[in-house]
Amino acid sequence: MAQIHALTPEGRLPSAAQAHALEIADGKYGQLYQPPNLGSSTHLDNLTTPGRWKSYASSVAGRPEYGYPEGAQHGVLDIIEVRPTDPPYTLQVWTDTWTWFVARRRLYSGTWSAWVREPDETTVATMVEGLLEPIEGRVSALESGSASVSVQPGNAVVYGTERPDRANYPADTTVFWNNLDGTTVIPSGYRGDGYVGMLPSGYTTMQVRKTNSVGALAVSCLNPDTGRHITHMIAGPSGTSDDQRRFTNGYVGPYTGTTVTDEYTILPRSNMEWAFQVDVDGNTQFAPYHGTNSAKAFQYGPPVFTHLDGTVIDVTGAPNGILNGVTDGIKIRQALYVTHPDSGDAHWVRVDEVKTILPDGMIQFEGVMTFLEDTKVGNFYAPMTPVGAGRFDQLHVLGGDSYDVATTAPGTTSYTQITEQHAASSFLFTATGHDQYVAVTLLDPDRTLARGHKDEETGNRALQLEERNTGLVKLYPGVFTSGTVIPAGFVWRFGAQWRYGETPNPHQYIAETIPVTNSVIDAYRATRGEEA
Repeated sequence: MAQIHALTPEGRLPSAAQAHALEIADGKYGQLYQPPNLGSSTHLDNLTTPGRWKSYASSVAGRPEYGYPEGAQHGVLDIIEVRPTDPPYTLQVWTDTWTWFVARRRLYSGTWSAWVREPDETTVATMVEGLLEPIEGRVSALESGSASVSVQPGNAVVYGTERPDRANYPADTTVFWNNLDGTTVIPSGYRGDGYVGMLPSGYTTMQVRKTNSVGALAVSCLNPDTGRHITHMIAGPSGTSDDQRRFTNGYVGPYTGTTVTDEYTILPRSNMEWAFQVDVDGNTQFAPYHGTNSAKAFQYGPPVFTHLDGTVIDVTGAPNGILNGVTDGIKIRQALYVTHPDSGDAHWVRVDEVKTILPDGMIQFEGVMTFLEDTKVGNFYAPMTPVGAGRFDQLHVLGGDSYDVATTAPGTTSYTQITEQHAASSFLFTATGHDQYVAVTLLDPDRTLARGHKDEETGNRALQLEERNTGLVKLYPGVFTSGTVIPAGFVWRFGAQWRYGETPNPHQYIAETIPVTNSVIDAYRATRGEEA
């Protein structure tokens, strides 16, 4: 007759039940399959043959120093050979029969990864809370860890991964991209996937000027050796458009004292961070403000202006003119809601974003979108990178082809399909007649371009060059396929770095930069014990 055992107040099997289960496993009640026992001195690192082992000697075998996951006691170890060669890849799965957790780790190219537990109900609840944490915390996490960054010419540009391996960063690497928990990430020894960090710059100081009463800013990066500057304009709120503090234009030229001159406009007025088209019953409207007042990204918290070290700058309370002491870099943190004219006050998406401008001319945008409703996408561009017609005559894709750019606006808007599509992540605009350039590198291309997502844009609109008859040239990396429905609760990150500036020969970086291939990324992952 079967024995019935009540659970202890802690929800565990009593000792008698455990002994009974072990008797069954040992074959007392029949010839059942009996996995071999793990010896008291057996190190799990040495077990790679596919099969199953058992251990219930919690005081002896279940110890981290023998390769067990933290907290292991009674349990079963399963070994699965995922791939036998080139290179071999083996999976270990520990099922703890005392505390009821499951952990996995992998052996890849001779290196065991750390044990990773499957999330239990408590962990899942914590993860959900993490997605719904206060906005201030989310925005703080975006820019946390970048305060002490010192940008130097020739430093690497970030390629984002999930691993916070800060201890392995080369000493001369500049890190920008941040995980949601505030940690910065970059593969160890990584060099190059981008023009932005490779281009030299003599801009070493900064001047920030408040240009009107609503807080529009002119942020100038200055080169004291040449008397030249690169200036980025940041919009203030407007009664006829959304309240996004977006980049509105950029130009280079000479400066004297605190007076900067617009000699060569590179970026005409346009949103350059992102463009998201929401489809409500067939009515597609762009957010943020994008040539129409219909769909907007409304600010729902005041913008926060800070120095690079996080010290708040009182832009609103400052008079128009030079903001004293802003010389080390500026960050603008903002929170937005996306709305649509056909849905009243409904908030479709929440956007948390951070803009950064550094003294050497580097600008960066990082954003997090949290979808609040099931949202149908018309088009999604992130980032849009516009330049003025006639400014540049070529677009170069790092590791790919070069494309001609018309020097005069066409009679009708035209499109050039960039054949590299989502394989491209860094771009450079150059001109044969002058030494100005625009460089852009996507932060964490896998995420920014939604690589691997089931609704990733992979067609002709994945990457295209638009030349408008109005005199604007735009590079559009499309993200999600038109018509995709993004479910409520989906969280998506995107970002990019730009540099507008001058260098005697920007073309030299087309040949000298080294594209990062899949083999490079695979080699990095192999060093971490990850699957290629």
